[in-house]
Order: sequence, then C-alpha cells, then structure tokens
Amino acid sequence: NTAIIATLFRDEYGCNSFSSVNSQIQPLYCEEPKQMPFINGENLFEQRWIIDAAIQYNPITQTPQDFAEAVTVQIVSVDAAYPPGA
Repeated sequence: NTAIIATLFRDEYGCNSFSSVNSQIQPLYCEEPKQMPFINGENLFEQRWIIDAAIQYNPITQTPQDFAEAVTVQIVSVDAAYPPGA
C-alpha cells in the first residue's frame, strides 16, 4: 500500500486529487517508503511503514477594509472641544 501511495503522490493523479479538494494544494515531492520499527508501551516491536511527503499550500485570505469615499476637513479647536483635565 505504501508503494502505491508514494507512486500516486508523484503522479498526475495525485495532483488532480489534491486539486479536486482545493485548487491551492499541490504535492511537491515524496520520499521512498521506509519500514521502521515502532516500540509500543509494552516494549514490543511493531512494524510500520512511513512515507515522507510534502505539499504546497497557498492560502488566500480576504479581510474587509474600511475606506472613505469623501472626507470633510474642518478646523477644530482642540482645547475647546476637549478641555484639559476633563
């Protein structure tokens, strides 16, 4: 199964699969599958397969912005409008 996953990750099928979920995600590379032992809580060795794979994700973030279409400029006496100590 790991050989199949690694091969499909490197193929156009992997690109199309990621693109069907989100067009901003694409696979970059995939290392060869490795069989590495895992020591569980009872100090027993269990066999597992590991695939190192990398993807590229380019998120698009949009936030609302405040803007002004027209500005009215006036002279304000700061001391009269906001008296000191008030």
